[in-house]
Amino acid sequence: MRIQEDADGTTSPRIFISYRRDDTAGHAGHLYADLVAHFGADSVFMDTETIEPGADFTVQLSREIASCNVLIALIGKQWLQRRLRDPEDYVRLEIQAALDRNMRVIPILLQGARMPSVAQLPGSIAELSHKNALEISNSRWRHDVDKLISALQRRAGTTPSPSRRLTNLPLELTSFIGRRAELQHLQELQSQSRLLALIGPGGVGKTRLAIQLATYLRARFSDGVWLVELASITDESLVPQAVAAALDVPEQAHRSLEATLEDHLRDRETLLVLDNCEHLVQAAARLVQTLLRTCPKLNLLITSREPLNVPGEVTWWVAPLEESDAVQLFLDRAGAVGFELPADGLPVVAGICRRLDGLPLAIELAAARSHMMAVQDIDARLGDRFQLLTGGSRTAAERQRTLEAAVDWSYDQLSEPEQLLFGRLAVFSGRFALRDAEEVCSGPPLTSAAVLELLTRLVDKSLLVAEEGRYRLLETMRAYGTLRLAATGREQEVREQHARHFLSVAQSRAPGQFSRWLDRVEESHDNCRGALGWAIAHDPQLGFQLAGALFEFWRLRGYNTEARGWLQSLLATSGVASPLRTAARVELGACVYSQNELETARSILEAALAEARELVDLVNEMLALKFLSLVMLALGDHEQATACAEKAFDLASQQGDRLQTSQVSQNLGVIHGSVGDVDGARHWLGKSVAIQRELGRGDEASTTLALLAAIANLQNDHESADAAILESLQAGSALKDRRLGWTLDVLSARLAEDRPEMAQRLAGAASAMHESVGIRPPAVWESLLQSALAPARAAIGEQAAAAAWEEGRQMHFEEAVALALAQAKARP
Repeated sequence: MRIQEDADGTTSPRIFISYRRDDTAGHAGHLYADLVAHFGADSVFMDTETIEPGADFTVQLSREIASCNVLIALIGKQWLQRRLRDPEDYVRLEIQAALDRNMRVIPILLQGARMPSVAQLPGSIAELSHKNALEISNSRWRHDVDKLISALQRRAGTTPSPSRRLTNLPLELTSFIGRRAELQHLQELQSQSRLLALIGPGGVGKTRLAIQLATYLRARFSDGVWLVELASITDESLVPQAVAAALDVPEQAHRSLEATLEDHLRDRETLLVLDNCEHLVQAAARLVQTLLRTCPKLNLLITSREPLNVPGEVTWWVAPLEESDAVQLFLDRAGAVGFELPADGLPVVAGICRRLDGLPLAIELAAARSHMMAVQDIDARLGDRFQLLTGGSRTAAERQRTLEAAVDWSYDQLSEPEQLLFGRLAVFSGRFALRDAEEVCSGPPLTSAAVLELLTRLVDKSLLVAEEGRYRLLETMRAYGTLRLAATGREQEVREQHARHFLSVAQSRAPGQFSRWLDRVEESHDNCRGALGWAIAHDPQLGFQLAGALFEFWRLRGYNTEARGWLQSLLATSGVASPLRTAARVELGACVYSQNELETARSILEAALAEARELVDLVNEMLALKFLSLVMLALGDHEQATACAEKAFDLASQQGDRLQTSQVSQNLGVIHGSVGDVDGARHWLGKSVAIQRELGRGDEASTTLALLAAIANLQNDHESADAAILESLQAGSALKDRRLGWTLDVLSARLAEDRPEMAQRLAGAASAMHESVGIRPPAVWESLLQSALAPARAAIGEQAAAAAWEEGRQMHFEEAVALALAQAKARP
C-alpha cells in the first residue's frame, strides 16, 4: 500500500470515495471537491473525476484502492440495491478490496439512509455493518464535513485546519433523475469549449441540469465553481453586481465593476454558472464576451431560453425527458408525498408524462397532487387543460404555453385563500421571510395569522420553494402570479404595501443593533430594489424615503455605484423642491465623494447646500456641510473644510441631534489631525466616541476608534492605541465594515518593529479594503503610515516586504479581519 507522507513525517490520508451514481452522485461531487480543497487533488480519488479517458476502468480502480489508506462509502437511500448481490457489482468490489487490505472504511449516511445490517449485505462485505458510520445532512453539510475532515486528520496525526470554500452550488434536496448520457456528453463539450450554453423553454430543467453538471465538473477548477442566480435581477446594469456578489468581489474606486471582475478572474481556474439569462441577454452577452477575452482560465456555463450569440458559444438544447425518465421522475416526486402506484397505474402515469411533453416542472406539479387525486383523475384533468398539446408544432411559444397551462391547472387546484396569497406573493423579488409575507400579503380577506398555514400549503403543493428558513417563487411562478394579481385589480395596492413594508425594514435600525440591521437589509436587498423600481414609477416620495433609509447600508456594504444610480433616477423624476429631494442630492454627493470624484461631489453638495438654505432646511444644510467638509479636506482646502465642519457642528448642536454631532466631531478630528494638531484631533475623536457610546451606538464606532488609535499611537500612548484597535476590530468585524482598512493601517504601524512581515501583510490587506469602498487616504496619513512601516521593510528587505504586501492584498475581507483580530489580541 502506498501512503503519502508529508515533509514533517506525518501521514496524510489518501482517500477513495465509493458511491453509486444513481444514489449519491451529487453528494459525491460536493464531498470530493471539499476534500480536495482541504487535502489536495493527489490525496482524493473518485472514479471518473480522476481516471484518464481511455484508461481501463477496473484496473485503474484496483490500482487506486491499493494506493489509498481510507475508503469512504457513501450510502444513500438507493445504495442497498439488488445488484449489490452481484459479485461483479463495482461498489461491492471497491468495499471488498478495502476490507481485504485492512484499510480504514468509513460509511457515510446520506439522505436519511440507515446503516445496512449484516443480513442485508453479501458475506464478502458483511464487516461493513460493524463500522461506525457518520451522518452528513444537507442542512448541516459544512459542519458534518468538517467533522469528517477532523477525524481523518486526527487519525493521520495532523492538525485540523479550516478548508477553503470553493463553491456556492446548492445541495439539492431531491434526487436527479435521467439525463445520464446528456451529462456525459456535456462534460466532453465543456472540456472543448469555454462557454457552454444550456438552452430551452421554461420548466425543461435547465437550472437543475446545470447545477448537476457543475457539481461533476468541480474537480477541474482549482479556484472554484460559482453559481450566479439572475432570476431576481430586473435591471441589466446589475448583472456585473450579481457576479461580483457571488464571487465576493467588492467594488473599487475609479474602476468599473467589469474591470474589477476581469482582474479577479484573469489568472483563476474558475467556472461561473450564470442561471436564467434570458431576460438580461444583452447585458449577459456583453459581460460574458468581455470576461472570456480577458480571463484565459475562466469557463462559463449559462442557462437561458435563447443563446447569447457570443463568439465561441457552444449551445446545447435541453430536450424534454425521455418517457422512461419522465415516469421515474413522477413516481419519485409522488412517492415523497405518500403516493403508491396502483397495479393499473403505470400506463396512466406514462400518459400523463406524454401529455406534459416530458417537462420536469409540469410533471412535478402533477406529482404533487397525487396524494389527493387518483392518477386517472389527474390524467382526465390534464386532458381538459392541455388541449394545445394534442396537435400542432412544438414551437418555443407553445412549449411556454404548456408550462403556463401546467401552472394554470395547479392554480385551479388551490382554495380561494391560497390563490389570493399566491398572487400577492408575486410582488416579492428573490427570497422573503415569513414576517415579510405576513406584513405584505395580509389584508381582507387574509389575516396575518392565516399566512403561515397558507404558505405551508403552497410549499407542499410545489408552488413555493422553502429554503433555509426563507421562501421564494420560481420565476415562472412569479410571472404567472403577477398576471393573477393584476386580474384582481389590486396589484398597485399590494405593490405599495410591499414598498412600504421594506421601507419599514430599511428604517428599523436601532441603537446597538447595527450589525443585525445590516444583515436584515442585506437579505432584503432584492426586495428593496423591487420596491425602489416601483416607487420611481408610482410614488417618488416613497422612493426618496427608501433611498434615504438605505443610504448607510449602501455605503457600508460597498454598493456606492448602485446607490448612485438609484439616487440619480429618483432625482430625475418630476417634482417640486422638498427636503426629501434635497436629502437625496446630499446622499448622491456623498456617494460621488466616496468614489473620489471630488469636483463633481463638491458641485453636487454645494447645490444641495444652496437648495437647503433656500428651503430653510437646517437638517439638510447641516448634512451637506458635513460631507462638504470632507470633500474640501480631500481637495486640500483645510480652511474651508474647518469652516464647513464647524458650521455643521453648530447646526447639529442647535437641533439636539447627538448622532450627527458625533459624526461631525469625527470630521473635525480628522481635519485637526491632517494639519498636525494631534491634541485637537484626540479631543474631537474622543468626543465622537463618547457620544456614540452615550447613545448606545458603540457598535458603530469602528472607524472613529481607528482614527483615535492612530492619534494615541502618535502620542506614544501605546496602551490606549492597542485598546482602541481591538475594540475597533471587534465592532467592525460584526458589521462586515470594509472601512476597517483604517484599523489595519494603525495595527500594521504598531507591529512594524516586532512583527515586520505581518505588518506588511496587514498593510496590504488594508490597502485592498480602502480600494474596495473607494477610500483614498489623505497624503498625510500615507506619509505617516509609510514612515511607521520603514523599520519593517528594513528588517525583512524590500523584496520580502513587497511579497508580504501583495499577499495581504489578495486576502479575503473575512480572512484579513480574522488575522488582524488574532494579532490585536496577542498584543501584550
